[in-house]
Amino acid sequence: IEFSTDYIIRGDKIGYCPTAILYDEQPVTLQASWNQRMRWTKGFYQVFGRYGTRLFSGCVRRHSFQCYDMLMTLAPGNLLTLASLILNTFFMVLGAATSESLMIAAACDGMVGCLINVYISLLFFGIITLITERRQIHCKLHKRILYLFAFPIFIFTYIPMTVAALVKDVTWKPVSHTIVRSVDQICEQTGKKA
Repeated sequence: IEFSTDYIIRGDKIGYCPTAILYDEQPVTLQASWNQRMRWTKGFYQVFGRYGTRLFSGCVRRHSFQCYDMLMTLAPGNLLTLASLILNTFFMVLGAATSESLMIAAACDGMVGCLINVYISLLFFGIITLITERRQIHCKLHKRILYLFAFPIFIFTYIPMTVAALVKDVTWKPVSHTIVRSVDQICEQTGKKA
């Protein structure tokens, strides 16, 4: 992220390569995934803090879509979701303390609406990914459907992580990689040639 951001600020173009394939073993436990994504979240904050002003300047002065795109990638959007949840919780408590049932109902509607909208948006992105990358996703259909509906819930774990990464000193912790496969085995499984 930092490498790409630095190049974008300099005016270099960063492109998408549709034929690039990255073979990576993902963490298999929630704890290992949490540690890895906590590091990533902290890194996004650090890159945003270091380059955010220059990206914004590139948006305004050069009308650079790449600067805008990277700024939106780095911007801590989960904090807005969290702020909405906190604000609605505050109004629910205030409504309960003052016996204002309309305030409680509005706050509940706002909180539930926020979570439902985020869930549906993430579900939509998951559907698009399943459709466009169907040839690259090697698992049974029922698992694809299960993972599609679980994906937004998994992403919701970023909400507490967003707060923790703000205040916690995040250090590197190893993610154990236990699956050992040769290139030939991977190509055989995916139907590609080495």
